[in-house]
Amino acid sequence: MKRLRTLAFLLGWQLAFGQANQAPPTPERDPALRQIMLIRDDVERKTKLEEYLRSPKDDYNRLMALGILVDTLVFIKDPRAWETAERILTDPNAQADVRRRAWFAQLQISRDKGDEAKIADLVRVIQEKEDDPMLFNQLATVYDRPNALEHMEKCAKLTDARETMHPRTKALFYGNYAYFLVKAGRTSEAVEYAEKALSCQLTSLRAVESGVQDMQNTADSLRKQEVAGAHFLLAGALSKSERSAEATEHLDKALRLNKSLIVTRRAEISEIRGEVLAREGKKPEAVEALLQSHAFRQEPKVWERAVRLAAEIGRSEDACRKRVSELIPPLPDYKFRTVDNKEVSLADFASPVLLVNFFFPSCGPCNAEMPHLQKLHEKYRHKGFSVLAINTLKHEDELVATWKEKGAYTFPILLSPGQDYLENKVGQRGAPTNLLVNRARRIVLRTIGFEAGDERALERATVELLEQEQQAK
Repeated sequence: MKRLRTLAFLLGWQLAFGQANQAPPTPERDPALRQIMLIRDDVERKTKLEEYLRSPKDDYNRLMALGILVDTLVFIKDPRAWETAERILTDPNAQADVRRRAWFAQLQISRDKGDEAKIADLVRVIQEKEDDPMLFNQLATVYDRPNALEHMEKCAKLTDARETMHPRTKALFYGNYAYFLVKAGRTSEAVEYAEKALSCQLTSLRAVESGVQDMQNTADSLRKQEVAGAHFLLAGALSKSERSAEATEHLDKALRLNKSLIVTRRAEISEIRGEVLAREGKKPEAVEALLQSHAFRQEPKVWERAVRLAAEIGRSEDACRKRVSELIPPLPDYKFRTVDNKEVSLADFASPVLLVNFFFPSCGPCNAEMPHLQKLHEKYRHKGFSVLAINTLKHEDELVATWKEKGAYTFPILLSPGQDYLENKVGQRGAPTNLLVNRARRIVLRTIGFEAGDERALERATVELLEQEQQAK
């Protein structure tokens, strides 16, 4: 399935909305509001926020409370979410991070309704009125992907102008821009911005290592992983620019800093190595690397490149297809826990075709996709198909039972197995992620993210695999 994936997924960079800039000193947040923010139950948090807002507050804390409230209302699909967002957007005192929450609320509401015209209207207004780089980053990666490059170009220019922005945040924006530049074939510019992203990550890491106060309090080990991600991004851009030696150098640096990339980025690593080997004239080795990449992540362009190279050395497309079937990795098993604390493993699910979905309860795209998975489960469960959902966030395990009941989902839902399984064994990154697996429990299709229309492609792939399994009996 074709999809633009953000560098937030690709490199594991996660930034809170309020950290897009190192803002000037702000008034102190009310301790009472801090306590409300810690409430895990959405309905209880909504009630407490509404009570908090009934008494007079200074502008800073009033608007912060409204920002948290609008997030909560969107998540629980309260019809007052739009009106609350509008209150923020029409308030001249609303700070940038709160305005951002309001825009995201209206964009998400429109997206949930499938109202593309309204999303387009909101995007136009944002382009006219706002100069917040995080907003344009989100437009590119979530809400207006067809115009992603345009939004990321503006994001990068705004980032260039913000001297006080945290270098880690700059790295995110520059990295995303480099990614979309590669997709657009503008490889020399992609290298330039990938180098900027790496420089910012190294600056951030040096600040941590030298003991300088770090506004984001991120562990040194995580920073090294992010530097590894920046090296990896630059390696990909250099490879596309046919600078093979430099690409290999940065790829090796990435793997030395973060060995888990071998699992989580194995498709991309194989693709880079395949392109480098092809330029070195090592065609058999290049074909093998590209087929490995396609086996891990079904990418049509990689497949086409592998087949073309294979033809040059007298290898047929059928032979390539057979080799890919041998290379497709099996889905690693694990002792999972159900919502009622029973232990299960993948071997307990007998359906010949299994769709394993990785989600977490507070994930917007996950919640948008789940009703489609329920319909898919109901439609094909008597034909040898089942959906299995696995929560990815340990701290949201306590929400899963209520979330399942609220959504009326009838397929099995399991608690988080922890990051070692998710990252190092499955290579899961980003949510939602779907793995379509066959009778041998080999991964036939992997998708990341969700937008309207993806459910149709997933159903087609499911039907095709069911037919293949039926014929193989």
